[in-house]
This record gives sequence, C-alpha cells and structure tokens, in this order.
Amino acid sequence: MASNPQNGGEELSDRRRKNILALRILRTLWSSQIDALKDVLGAKQTVDLLTPFFLRMSNSGTLQIMDWVGVKDKGIEDLGRVASIQVPINLMFEVGINVHEDGMSFVGLSECPYKNASKEICLLQDRATATGSLEAFDLENDFEFTMDFEHPCDDRYCKSEHFFVLKGSDRPKGKIIANYSTEELRVKYGQDWMDDLSIQYKAEFFVQTTNMAIEELETENAESVLLKAADEVGKEIAEIWRKEDLAKAFDVKGVIELLAILGDSMKQGSEIARVGKNNMMRKVRSCPFSDSNPLVCAQLEAFTSRLCSELFPGSFYETRRVMTKGDDHCSFGIKVSSLDGDDIDPLQILKIRFAKGEISEMEYLRMRNLLTD
Repeated sequence: MASNPQNGGEELSDRRRKNILALRILRTLWSSQIDALKDVLGAKQTVDLLTPFFLRMSNSGTLQIMDWVGVKDKGIEDLGRVASIQVPINLMFEVGINVHEDGMSFVGLSECPYKNASKEICLLQDRATATGSLEAFDLENDFEFTMDFEHPCDDRYCKSEHFFVLKGSDRPKGKIIANYSTEELRVKYGQDWMDDLSIQYKAEFFVQTTNMAIEELETENAESVLLKAADEVGKEIAEIWRKEDLAKAFDVKGVIELLAILGDSMKQGSEIARVGKNNMMRKVRSCPFSDSNPLVCAQLEAFTSRLCSELFPGSFYETRRVMTKGDDHCSFGIKVSSLDGDDIDPLQILKIRFAKGEISEMEYLRMRNLLTD
C-alpha cells in the first residue's frame, strides 16, 4: 500500500507521485472547462447543461459502491458508509461523517483541491452527486441535500456546511448513531485504489464535459473555447511545478522524462525514444481516451505543448498519429533546440507544416500565438 502523505512526511511511492500529478492535471483541466463554458454560456446554463450527467454518474456510482460494501438496507446509516467512499473519491479530501437519527452531516478535514475554483464546481460535484446518491438509495422523497455557501472559508478548509436532512428541516437534530472517516476507507482498500478510482472519475468528467460542450456549442466553437482553456492550464501547471521545484527533475534528459511521466500519470501504455540529434518521440499503444472524441486529445495536446514550451523554451511539439482519429497508435514528437544548441526556427517549421496541410488553420494560429507570446 502506498504511503499516506498525511502521516508525518513519509516518502511518497513512485505510483502515488504519478497519481497525484494525474489528479492535479485532470482536475485542473476539468475546472478550466467549467470556467470556459461559464464565460460563454453563463453560470446557470453551464450547471443546467452538466447536471443530468452528474446525476446519472452519481446514481450508477452509488449503486456500484453499495455493492462493494455490501449495503442492502438503504437506510441513512448505510448512505453514510457509501459517502465515506464517494466524497473523497470525487473531491479528494479527508472527510468526517456523522450519521444522525434524522439525517447526516459531513465536514472536510483537509485542504480541498477545488478551493480556488468557481462555485459551479461545488454545485455540480456536491449537489448533483448527493441528489444522485439519494435517488440510488430511494431516499429522495424524504431527504434533501443542503449547503451553506454563506459560511466563511479560510485559506485551507471549506467551511461550508453540508447536510442530508429530512425535508422541511435545516439540519439534523437527532442523536449521532454512526461515524465514518476516510481513514477507514484507506485502511481497507489502500490509497492507490482510491487514487485510481478518482482518476477514472476525473477522466470521465473531462470527457463528458467535452462532449456536452460540442453538443451545445458545435465543434468549431467548442474547439476554440476548450483549446484555449487547456493551453492556459499548461502554463498554470508549469508555473506550479517551477514554484514547487518539480521542474528540477527534468534538468538532464528533460523532455524524455517529462513525456514519460505524463504518459504514466495518464495511465497510457507508451514508450519514449530519442530520435536523431534533438528529436524526442512518444508512441502510445493504449490510452483510456482512445475511444473519445478527437477534441479530448486535442486538449491534452494543447496542454502538453504549452507545458513543454514553458519548461523548455524553444521546444516544438507536434502530433503525428492519433487513435481518436482512427490510427492504430498515437505518436507525438518534440524538437528541443535548446538541448543541443540547434538554431532551428520553430515558426518556420510551423509554416511548412501548415503549407503541407498537416495542421489546420486553427491549430496553426494557436501554435503561432503560443510561439510568439
């Protein structure tokens, strides 16, 4: 079992470290999608658009977790058992749950990774997920989920209060009959299991939000909105890594190590090779996004391209084969002139690729703006 980062600074396992990177990337990409859609559609329409998906996912996920933990009675106490799994997997923070005779309350016990995100993230993840759980337990006619957004927050902990309460009540009033915590879940299943399941959830959020953006905005407008957001995430993650000194891990075999880490963290089956004097190639044989809309890959490419260019100024990233477009594998290349003193002009290469029809006008303009920024 991977070590728990909450326990006194123990050494993180390699798998845990990659899981943390994957969760940070997917969480930030999804959050940026929500913000981008909110700017175009408005907050209410964005929430209305995505809520049905979250209700369906929460309902099916609740039923699956009920089966795992052997829940049969579908009472409020067993809902607490399921929530002790569902909340940390969805939100990735420690939670303490108190089950009362007439309801349930829970509070975050660690820093919430969405603390700087918009309120719409909470509305979707908390309210829609909770409603889906109540429906799976056949409790939606008796109980409802309430949140207090007026409660103050500090730099680390969300102080909003969360309750499952009998309809017509503002909070549980009966005595506490059970308690559940994330630590119990970690002891039983292990941190890696929690991380892997959370990555699956975040990947599904990212994919389905992409699909709904295409349906609502049509492909061309969705590309414009989501690719710009993914590009900004690449810049944001690069800044975080520099501040945390994580970029030092990429100082010698820089790009090869970076691409390998990204591939592993995204649960891809890939291999890295150095081709020629300063070309790096990554071939992906299996990927959880291989059956998704091509725009999913395009966002990951935009993110990776910006991340590489930020960490390695002068690098030039290109996609050669993509499974979401029908190829039998994905192939990505990056040319890094700064590693070998090559004076190649990335803008000239970009113009040649556009002239040959290898990239679209939108991609040409996006990459040109990136290179001249």
